[in-house]
Amino acid sequence: MKGSEETDYTWRVPEFYSWVISQRIKGIHGSLVGWCARACHETTHSRQTDRNSNLDLAIIISLVYCNSSALDHVATKAAKKMDKELKILADEARRFLNQVNLRNKYSITGNTNDFHVLWTKLWSNWNETGRQPLYFVRTDILDAYGSILHRPLLYYINKLKNEFVSKGNTTITLTKYIILKMGNGNITVQYMDACKNCPLISPSNSVLIETNEIKEKPRPVHPTEVRTSISPSSAVELNTTSALANYATKEIDVEKIFELLFSYVEKQVVNYGSSWYMVKQGLPHGATLSAALCNFYYGTVDRHFDKLVSEEDTLVRIVDDYLFVTRDKQRAERFLNRMTEGFPKFNCNINKRKTQVNFSVGDSLSVDKITFCGHVIDTCTLEVTGDYKRYKGKEIAYTMRLNNVGHPGKGLKLDPLYLDGRINRQLLVLQGVFNAAVLSAFRLHAIIRHTFTSLSRANQWFVLRIIAACASSLARKVVKATRAFPAMLLTFHAARWLTFKAYYVKLSLHGSRYRLIVRRLEHLLERNSRDVHRDTLKVLEETTAKGLPHIFKNVT
Repeated sequence: MKGSEETDYTWRVPEFYSWVISQRIKGIHGSLVGWCARACHETTHSRQTDRNSNLDLAIIISLVYCNSSALDHVATKAAKKMDKELKILADEARRFLNQVNLRNKYSITGNTNDFHVLWTKLWSNWNETGRQPLYFVRTDILDAYGSILHRPLLYYINKLKNEFVSKGNTTITLTKYIILKMGNGNITVQYMDACKNCPLISPSNSVLIETNEIKEKPRPVHPTEVRTSISPSSAVELNTTSALANYATKEIDVEKIFELLFSYVEKQVVNYGSSWYMVKQGLPHGATLSAALCNFYYGTVDRHFDKLVSEEDTLVRIVDDYLFVTRDKQRAERFLNRMTEGFPKFNCNINKRKTQVNFSVGDSLSVDKITFCGHVIDTCTLEVTGDYKRYKGKEIAYTMRLNNVGHPGKGLKLDPLYLDGRINRQLLVLQGVFNAAVLSAFRLHAIIRHTFTSLSRANQWFVLRIIAACASSLARKVVKATRAFPAMLLTFHAARWLTFKAYYVKLSLHGSRYRLIVRRLEHLLERNSRDVHRDTLKVLEETTAKGLPHIFKNVT
């Protein structure tokens, strides 16, 4: 699509028969344009045939034009049917599918705690076996969402339905669970809604309690029963006087869940110009059920790796990113060759430009550091840091999520894994904290630049309060994450010092715009240094001596 024709097009993704989600996603995935089929008069019988058909048969794809006025009528009628109940059903279907995906031993969520647990286990095994050389293969599925074929996806959804119904399940029981942990002498809890008759995996070393067991008050839990494991950021203080007995389990009709999943795949509509088309291939990125369905789809591909991966190896997939780690170079080569061959049955191929290995093989270049889902992994030491190269040459304002703007420090790029003193050297941890604070300073500057033409004295004092709040938030997060490593230099005041230094380094680059703020930051650094041990302060100054880290030189 070139020229003037590219100025106005919109995705509309139906989720339940004629229901069309009001969410409008501007832009359209290239591979989804043109691979459109199935006219509006497609019968239920033909759809059922696709759900059960033999996947070895050839797939015929054609472009079918749909009458615009007819589809406009359908869309108008569908909009009237969209209500709260259908939105809730879509959320329940997503939760159900996410739990089904837990059965896949290779797939984990993008939750930082999940990868932290996996990496800690890998590092411990590597450390206990004499730190033998490891071979890494990192691959990425090419156009993961746009490459999904509807026919095999519908087939496996239908297979899942038959499997579920064959066990006598006519309803899905949605109930509430709590995950308990002990911290600072207090019991904390994470609430979790889950489908009772589906796989349920709680965070490792935690206590999982179904709220139906609780009548008026949560049952008393002895501290020895509780293990610290769940992410501190997701835990809230447990109010022991609150009653959870009023929470009723909810029964969901299995047919409704699966009809929603079928319809989500089959009834995608794309509007281009004055014409409407039914989408034959791919799922829209960012829509309600797309991530769960994408994970489910590639979970069927993962079964091909069972014979390639031994118990000693580590294979992990986060949606469309694969990471394979082994002590056997031949197994690493076999895995790379298998991924390079692709999986034609699923239209699954890897993006060769993003493939990374730490050994010489074919045309692939060997690298010492591999990037994976926002992490930079040192293949020699297994140290993990944040990937800031993705910001190179970019405008920071376009990389931000505005829902975090009102919570200073909430969106920090500082995973607990980067602060793990067992895996990372002390200086690397300090540099990680400083880099996260520098990125935070870039974001604040971007907000100010796009909000104020100039900063008055009153506004500068307001910005200073924001910086102080962010420094305290970061310091608390750091202290909480490093409490298990007493040898670390990161006290509360040391972390605040690093944050103030990061803001000082960034804002001092902009001349008179932040004159008052920069002077005040100098004072805060001097005052905060009095609360930091002399030796610690020396290390902090050495860590930040070069000023702006080189990875931020080309960031605007």
